[in-house]
Amino acid sequence: MIIKLTCPVCSQPNIEGDKCPVCESNLSAIRILTELPAVAQPETNPKPLSALLPADFDIRYILILLIGIILGSAGYFWFAHLSPSPATEANLVPAPATPPQPIGINGFRYTVRSGDSLSLIALQFYGDKDLWPLILNANPYLKGRENYIEIGDVLIVPNQK
Repeated sequence: MIIKLTCPVCSQPNIEGDKCPVCESNLSAIRILTELPAVAQPETNPKPLSALLPADFDIRYILILLIGIILGSAGYFWFAHLSPSPATEANLVPAPATPPQPIGINGFRYTVRSGDSLSLIALQFYGDKDLWPLILNANPYLKGRENYIEIGDVLIVPNQK
């Protein structure tokens, strides 16, 4: 059976040969393509997702998982911005006190820093925290407030005898 073609150039219908009788266009390539066997077309309606999942599957589990991932990553970034950066931590640490200044052969001046106490200063300079009364005796204005020295106070730390 010969397929009748319509010329794509001049629109002449019912052409049985390989040449158009009106415009003499070569129709052999078009004839070869039209005589090819039909190819199976892909399925236009794919299966729904529910057909691919087990019957007892609940989509809420995926939604809960996705919400957890989103909240976890949002929380991570939120807390990462709240935690102090190294530059901020450096600003929180008080500036180092001036080095002890000698006051002759009897001792030196020491500026109190954050976290200092008389016993810690005695431990630092004498190696014994129980020698804090030596510092107290050299600084009589501290009597009555031995446990309440303030940052920035300048103390006289006498030499140990």
